[in-house]
Amino acid sequence: VCSSDLFGGALPKQLLTLCGRPILQRSVDAFAGHERIADLVVALPPELAAAPPDYLARQPKPLALVEGGERRQDSVSRALVLVPPQSDIVVIHDAVRPFVTAELISRTIDAAERHGAAIAALPATDTVKRADDRRVIIDTIPRREIFLAQTPQAFKVSVLREALSGSTEEATDEAALVERAGYPVHLVDGDARNMKITSPDDLAAAERLIGGGAATLRIGNGYDLHRLVEGRRLDRKSTRLNSSHVSESRMPS
Repeated sequence: VCSSDLFGGALPKQLLTLCGRPILQRSVDAFAGHERIADLVVALPPELAAAPPDYLARQPKPLALVEGGERRQDSVSRALVLVPPQSDIVVIHDAVRPFVTAELISRTIDAAERHGAAIAALPATDTVKRADDRRVIIDTIPRREIFLAQTPQAFKVSVLREALSGSTEEATDEAALVERAGYPVHLVDGDARNMKITSPDDLAAAERLIGGGAATLRIGNGYDLHRLVEGRRLDRKSTRLNSSHVSESRMPS
């Protein structure tokens, strides 16, 4: 069983420790170890870009650092400047998704090579409702049409460059920008384990996933003290003391 730093401090989420390793390190290692990834660019807050963690300098492949911008697409635009000119496909991944697999990365790259743009996504399993500002249901959306976007998201470099240069509205992911630019974005099967760690509950779930989901057993010691009463015998199995009888119990805490 492993422990983690608590949320709510000054440390960014991606630098929190997950079972002995920072979340960012786990995500970067997944891509640095992938045979089809040639170079990496990591966007960091300015203070971290100025003094980056040591493990970013110890990667087996070229890795560049860039200061992130105010919005997600600003960070991606700055990172895209550092992508080598010979690159054909660029893959974008959330640092706080540390369980991305090599298979998922490959699926996304393959689809981007075929179609120009592709993202990992999961089909919705719950019934989906659309509501107004008063949280009153307007209608029920057919579940077969709903997918939950994940990363990685992969694009031909030319497609992403055009999408970033032609959009001024804020977007929550790169696929939305590419859609607005008029390009079709294809879906590949995501992975339920490819979770995004954004809250303490997410971090606890991630730790259980690494630990195999085993429950933690804790043992506590308790002492039960009884004053001796004149004329009352002590049981033969009891501990005989000068002034008290002590029994010990074990209980889960």
